[in-house]
Amino acid sequence: MASWWQKQYERMRRWHARLGAASGVDEAQQVDDFYAFFVCCYHLKDWIKNDDAVPETVRREVESFVNDSPTLALSGDITNGFKHLKRDRPARVDAAARVSAIANPSLGASVLGESRLVGIVVLGDQGRQDAKQVADRCLKEWNAFLRSKGLLRTTGNRGCPLKKVP
Repeated sequence: MASWWQKQYERMRRWHARLGAASGVDEAQQVDDFYAFFVCCYHLKDWIKNDDAVPETVRREVESFVNDSPTLALSGDITNGFKHLKRDRPARVDAAARVSAIANPSLGASVLGESRLVGIVVLGDQGRQDAKQVADRCLKEWNAFLRSKGLLRTTGNRGCPLKKVP
C-alpha cells in the first residue's frame, strides 16, 4: 500500500498529465487544471512532512528544499495567491504570481471563437512564463529531490514511488 505522500505525489502527476493534453477544453478549465496542479505540487511538501513513513531527516529538509527552489517557491506563491483573497504572509518569489490564459487579439473571435487561445501562462511581477514549462520544472525538481532521498526510483521516463516493504 502506498504511503500518504506517495498518494499526493501520484495525484500531482495525474494533474500534470492533464496539462495541455485535452484539445477543445475551454480556457477556464485549462486555467483550473494548472491551479490544481500547482496546489498539489506545492502541498506535496506538507504531505511529506506529516507522513510518518518518511524518514525524519527528509521530513525536516523538505521545507527548506521548497523554499530554496525558485520554481517550487513560485508554485507556493501561485497556490497562496489562488487560495486566499488577501495574503497574510510575505511572498516567496512573486506576490503577484497567478495563472492566466492569453489570447491573440488579432485573431477575430467572430471568425475563430475559442481558437484564439494562445496559451496558459504564469503572470506576475517577474513577467510572463509559459505555465507548462513552469509545471514541468516543478515536477523535475520534485523527482530529483525524491530520488536523492531514496524515495523514488526511475523506470523509463517515469518516477515511481518506492513501495514500503513490511
